[in-house]
Amino acid sequence: MEQSKFNLLIENEKNVLLINTLHQTMLKIVDSKIKEKIENMYNDNVIDFSPNEYSLLTKGGFLVDSHEDIFYESNCLYITLFVTNQCNFRCVYCYEDFNSRRLSLDDYETILRFIKNEVTTHNFTSVFINLFGGEQLLEINNILLFLDKLQNFSLKYSIVVKCGLTTNGFLLTPHNYLSLVKRGLEVTQITLDGLKNKHDQFRILKNGNPTWQTIINNLSEISRLDNQTQIIIRTNFDANSINEVKDLFKFCHSRFNKKWIYHFEAIKEFSSQNTTYKGCYLKSAEEQKYKVELIKFCKKINLNTLMDNIISRGFYACQHCKSNGFCINTELEILACTTALDIPENTIGYINKVGNKIMNEDIQSKWETHDPSCSNCKLRPLCEDKKCPLLYINNPNYRCNRKKMIDDFSEIVFALFDSEN
Repeated sequence: MEQSKFNLLIENEKNVLLINTLHQTMLKIVDSKIKEKIENMYNDNVIDFSPNEYSLLTKGGFLVDSHEDIFYESNCLYITLFVTNQCNFRCVYCYEDFNSRRLSLDDYETILRFIKNEVTTHNFTSVFINLFGGEQLLEINNILLFLDKLQNFSLKYSIVVKCGLTTNGFLLTPHNYLSLVKRGLEVTQITLDGLKNKHDQFRILKNGNPTWQTIINNLSEISRLDNQTQIIIRTNFDANSINEVKDLFKFCHSRFNKKWIYHFEAIKEFSSQNTTYKGCYLKSAEEQKYKVELIKFCKKINLNTLMDNIISRGFYACQHCKSNGFCINTELEILACTTALDIPENTIGYINKVGNKIMNEDIQSKWETHDPSCSNCKLRPLCEDKKCPLLYINNPNYRCNRKKMIDDFSEIVFALFDSEN
């Protein structure tokens, strides 16, 4: 037996943690003698444990006796589907161009043929459709028709079909929500960017009117429903809105279902065409600092339902770059990325009328480039060699700063873990 190459030993003034990123396990080390044994294993691969210790470390994947393969074939077909390019909002930081293209009923039939071809060819046992846009709920009637046909398809082929929704929440009435739940809606993400004043600065209707109160009214009604699926409240922040985010989380935590999940991301410059956002995009170090600050704040107010599965397999990976993942736009083109919409390399293929995918292998290969030294990285199971390939597209000489990644990862883990003790 030897130690796993995906063990990571991290320490701060409060805790010593041994993490295995492949098996998604973590041990808190409190005994000084055990700590010394763990350090000998970690630094010199010296294995000297009692039978009980040995059993615990083996069970957690910290000690292994065979080859460790981080890659695995998923049995789920994952599709992000742009149902429309149009939106009822005009968020100041948005990177989309809002043309009038939307999926027609014929397009949905083509996508159904594509799903059938993929399921029967690759023996997928489940399908997950992430409904994306634009604002998807502008197309609620066609979406419901499509999901009805998907459910019939699932019964015929004995597979599980679920879907997710990324929405601005303005049209997420209880009626629309329950109609989607009935057809397999599993997770819904709604964006709020602070309390009323800040949110209505960032996220307005295309006619300039505010959106906050309508969204809050919808969420309040949904929060009282018995038949709820997973709800994620997402917020986008910059350096000037951190306190607003804190106030938002306190408001939501006191008002909505305690099981709802909270997630936050820094506002990013996804397109050079955006001229309406007047704030300051955060650099990596600043973003990290504010994320840690927000995590600690949430723990302090006992908001413990953060999207904190940071040691889960593929946490950093881009879903669309996996062999089982596809992003399909309203032109039935297959995209590599949901955000890099203004670069030609983003289109890596298309779906023809009979539902077959036609891939441009030359362009697709550009998105499969990665740092050759990735094989030695302890965080590799978290990104599976697919941590934002756009970085390599924009800069062929890009290389991960592995030390910074591990330092940032450790800081987030301690922010989540220390606050629970």
